[in-house]
Amino acid sequence: MAATPLAPPHPPVAASADARRAETLNVLCLAATIVIAAFMAWITRDAVNPDGVAYLDLARAVRDGKWSAFVQGYWSPLYPLVLAVVGATIATAHLANGALAIAGGWLLSRTLRRYLTAVPDDGGHVVRVSAAWCTYVVAAFVLVRISAITPDMALLLCLVGWAGELTNPRGVRWMAAGAWLGVGFLAKTSLWPWMLVGTVVVAWGHPALRSRAAVVRYLVPMLVGVLAWLVPLSVREGRPTLGVTGALNACWFLRECDGQSPDVHLGSHVAYEEVVLPRGEAVTRVRFPDATWTYAPWSDPDGWSRGVRSQSSEPLTVGRYAGIVWKNLRSAVLFSLSYLLLGPALVLLAWGLLARVPLRPLARWTNAALLLAGLAGIAQFVAVQAVTRTLAPFVLACGVAITLGARPAAGRRAVAGTWRVVLTTLPLVIALVATARVVRYEWQLAALSDPYRDEMRTLSERASDGFKARTVMAVGPGIVLMPLAAQLGARIVSQVPTRHVSQLDVLSPADRRAALIELADSTADVAWEVDRRGRSRVTGLR
Repeated sequence: MAATPLAPPHPPVAASADARRAETLNVLCLAATIVIAAFMAWITRDAVNPDGVAYLDLARAVRDGKWSAFVQGYWSPLYPLVLAVVGATIATAHLANGALAIAGGWLLSRTLRRYLTAVPDDGGHVVRVSAAWCTYVVAAFVLVRISAITPDMALLLCLVGWAGELTNPRGVRWMAAGAWLGVGFLAKTSLWPWMLVGTVVVAWGHPALRSRAAVVRYLVPMLVGVLAWLVPLSVREGRPTLGVTGALNACWFLRECDGQSPDVHLGSHVAYEEVVLPRGEAVTRVRFPDATWTYAPWSDPDGWSRGVRSQSSEPLTVGRYAGIVWKNLRSAVLFSLSYLLLGPALVLLAWGLLARVPLRPLARWTNAALLLAGLAGIAQFVAVQAVTRTLAPFVLACGVAITLGARPAAGRRAVAGTWRVVLTTLPLVIALVATARVVRYEWQLAALSDPYRDEMRTLSERASDGFKARTVMAVGPGIVLMPLAAQLGARIVSQVPTRHVSQLDVLSPADRRAALIELADSTADVAWEVDRRGRSRVTGLR
């Protein structure tokens, strides 16, 4: 792949003592990342989130050859394909996340190594390496987390590779940079608006991309990744489409539509049935006959939304939208960007102040473009729904831009001695403390679901058909039951929507069980309820 050099490209430089120390620190940080990733994959091996259940369901559909179920408009395709390859289980999903985190760390170490061997020493190499690794460790293990079975770690890996290509001091390999974004789209299809904006920003920030050959090398692999998914999706829909991610997210998070699932839906749906109990009460039941999904409305939100007949939603006024954006900024973005400030930005600012050196934070246009593209990615999610794990890849891109873009004034060296040791140590301490807190939290969280799991295992011992054949009728919220259902090999085949549970609460225990048996209609082995206080109740139906 041809590289487009910067003007002029940096020639190889002799390694100074500072550069040698920085390279040693780079290797040690990569080794620490490997250890942390492996340990977190192990302690979270039983953890699964609702989105993770959906991705595991899609991975099993791939392994079973159910491609019609796999090609849908909401969940992104690359991650379930990865999970299908590694085994489509909760434990192997965490191993895959750990491997992705390690791969991202290796890409960062390669980017830093290229920088150290190509850019003359200005006395700040060890500070740069420390700040860059602080940003990566926090992004991967604090903001994304291996415990979340989502494609965000895969996207993080892609943006590390993309940022590494843009900041290559010996020239940008445009085909490789475009390929990273093409794979990134497959990891998270909601990335496409940002890809358009990012390409414009990078073209502005890097004059070499204005040549026709560089544009072709950059866009072709990107378009290959986009078309690899949009073509089969459009064929399924019978018309050109980019998916339903934007439409559903706008409905759910901007207009607060109630059609996400029977947990919150207040209107009617094609899957709703009214069952008249022996005492004359009419209770609504929802059936999910498709055995592909653990909980159909969430694993196939596109299919569920197509069956909605009516729903309520809030009008999107300017004032209300401003409140949504402010909430996103306050609750998620500021939290994520605080780590960016504690990592490279704050440390590099202190570096310049202590040495009394005029510090140019973005001395190269490429780094300025990378920073603006990262901020554009953050803005995209602020506009709809800002979650720390979705912001982390773009926070990391900003961190790489600032870390490798900072330069002291020509002919001036950065702070040396004790202060340099402090500035090198501080980011690493921040990263380790933040990661240790997450590890402690994950460790404690692993034990919380044990009582529910034991309760289900007790019932399973009485069943003659084996535990993995367990079918469940959700009484009330279904999404909260998804993680434990996945852990137990169970499937939610029907549901009593939350707003109808109160009709069952007035019944005596015997009448309630009889009503649940009537509602299950021989399709479920147990009725499983989690009330508003988080208490679980499981009732055997056979």
